[in-house]
Amino acid sequence: MTDTILSDIRKNPVQSIAVVAFAFTSCFLIALGAMMYSLLLGSVDRSMEASLTPHFLQMHSGSIEGADFYAFLDSPEVEAFQILPYLNIDNNAFLFEGKPFIKGGDDNGVCFQSESFDFLLSSDREILTVDDGGIYVPSYYSSSVTEGGTLSVAGKELVVRGFLTDAQMGSSLSSSKRFLVSRNTFEIPRESGRVEYLIEARGSDASSAGKIGSLYAALDLPSNGPAVTYSLIRMMNALSEGIMAVLIILSGIIATLISLVSLRYIFLIASERDERRIAIYEAMGIRKSVIVASCTLKYALLMAIGALLSFLVLLAVMDSSESGISLLIHFSVFFLLVLWAFSILFRITGKDIVAALRMRGRKKRGKGALLLIAVLSALMYFLAFLPGGASSTLSSRSFVSSMGIGDADIRIDLKGEGRDEVEEYLSSASYVSSYALYDTFRVNVLSGDVSAAVPAESGDHGAFPLTYAEGRLPVKDDETALSVLLAKDLGAGVGDTVVMEGGTYTVVGLYGDITNGGRTCKVARSPLSDVMWTVAYVNTPEPGRLLGEIRTLFPLSKADTIDAYVTNLYGRTIENIGFASDVAFAAAMLIEAILLVLISSLMTERDRRTITLKLATGIRRGEIIPGYVLRLGASVAAGVALGVVLAMVFGPAVLSLMLSALGASGVSFTPSYIHSLIVLPLSFLSVSLISALAGMLTVFQIRPSDIRRALL
Repeated sequence: MTDTILSDIRKNPVQSIAVVAFAFTSCFLIALGAMMYSLLLGSVDRSMEASLTPHFLQMHSGSIEGADFYAFLDSPEVEAFQILPYLNIDNNAFLFEGKPFIKGGDDNGVCFQSESFDFLLSSDREILTVDDGGIYVPSYYSSSVTEGGTLSVAGKELVVRGFLTDAQMGSSLSSSKRFLVSRNTFEIPRESGRVEYLIEARGSDASSAGKIGSLYAALDLPSNGPAVTYSLIRMMNALSEGIMAVLIILSGIIATLISLVSLRYIFLIASERDERRIAIYEAMGIRKSVIVASCTLKYALLMAIGALLSFLVLLAVMDSSESGISLLIHFSVFFLLVLWAFSILFRITGKDIVAALRMRGRKKRGKGALLLIAVLSALMYFLAFLPGGASSTLSSRSFVSSMGIGDADIRIDLKGEGRDEVEEYLSSASYVSSYALYDTFRVNVLSGDVSAAVPAESGDHGAFPLTYAEGRLPVKDDETALSVLLAKDLGAGVGDTVVMEGGTYTVVGLYGDITNGGRTCKVARSPLSDVMWTVAYVNTPEPGRLLGEIRTLFPLSKADTIDAYVTNLYGRTIENIGFASDVAFAAAMLIEAILLVLISSLMTERDRRTITLKLATGIRRGEIIPGYVLRLGASVAAGVALGVVLAMVFGPAVLSLMLSALGASGVSFTPSYIHSLIVLPLSFLSVSLISALAGMLTVFQIRPSDIRRALL
């Protein structure tokens, strides 16, 4: 039996390579995504545990003198408490080797190491210590700064000792970054920045964060800044890489489905080719189960080779600590493929099926092959399109208004200073087309028995409107709009009422938001006068000029273009999705190439007698091949057209599910039409035609003896 299996493999190399490739691709993509996801979450959890990340954090800009924290400390929910100073320094005051390296609009500052919790760690998760002349840089800037170089902070030159892991602020989605210096160094440049405070608490476990936050808000303690919880910090750390891993896993699932359909076709063709041998085996009294087991063993061997190759490749490039997960996933996918092979072979093997195959007719099989190519090409187009569509959507300007950010040319962030001066400047600047200022204050929102302390933004929300997932923007003083995640927490929807600072407000809209943890609300007019910060949106035909003047006249503000703001906030996520897009594209092209080589060579084998008769009548091989290639190309083109329809119909729904974790809802799907309608189709057609030609080269293997047999 072993000799027979090896002989079959040698006689049908294209078919054998196709089975190996399908098994490799299915195992590789699913295992790669799962291992990345497991590594990511494991790394995030281990870092947060090692650093003792606070369960509740309130950032406060301003004085804390006179604040009475004793009632908060005496609460049974609070097991540990600390206040850490954080010196926020202008980004232009950070120079590496004499040149600025911080290009985004994040807050950047220095701090010293905590003594209780919220530790800054090394790459090995060891608590860092730093001497008076040194500084540790967030790993976020590792590509811009080198260890051992000179980093100037507000005129103080320090030596870069290495890079730190910040479980709390290290995420690309975090708007603040911490540089670690000694306590003595921290005191030196204070006059060059703005001191803020990280008011932190830990409870018995992460689930206590909600109670601690509600208690803090109820006691009316300092809160001039955003508040975050342990679960939100974990989500922000895992989000950008997590989306990439999920996309790769989804690509693997689609690739597996394609493989299952393709393998079924291979089995049918193989059974048709081997029908005489199967009939002889049965005539000899060999049971059907033995025949099926023999055929299954052959394909199981090929699939095992593909799965093993995938496992070895991932073992070489991924962390060996995840080899157990990888092995389990590879075995699961391999078992699924073998089970599928057995079920198909069991149904098509036998005398009755052989007779049916003989009666089915060759032309019907040919039409089935062309239909199969069209369907699988549609699925593969969707496989390549989805990550690319997600990347282009997240990079588009229309996505901005789905994230709680006004769609403007310029965004200016103010921490209380210079609000009136900035407004006066914008109102008098001749090159400012339009502008609006929005004040943010912290308010406690109550719906039934559920309450939440969140940032509320007031202003003319119609000037730079958001995309509302449901309802509309607030216009009247007793109206409010809630972010989707906040509405979910409160159990409130459009038409419901909530209590805010003693007043009753009607919820008129729901919107997506990824700022401030995705939990915010909007009102037309603020019921409070204690403004935490102000954001100005500006439209201008001269953004460069406006940015230059704003940064010169108001150095404590943060001003940038909306594109730069979004890239700084979400750029790494977009880069990761771009990587997933490249992986999916490569997988789709590989499967398409294998499929076309396989089917074109099998079509040649199926039509061998017809081809030999044509050759006998004087038709040349070069005249036979174009007809096959054109039919295959037409099938691919039809499949790509179907794939475009599938992508446009189901793509937005799939993308919406992925982005719901961010709090971004009502996203307008914005694919790149050049990529979707030109690059992808041309790539599919080019790969398909080349592969079809490669498969049709078997026509040149037909010998004169084949022609003589065909004439007999």
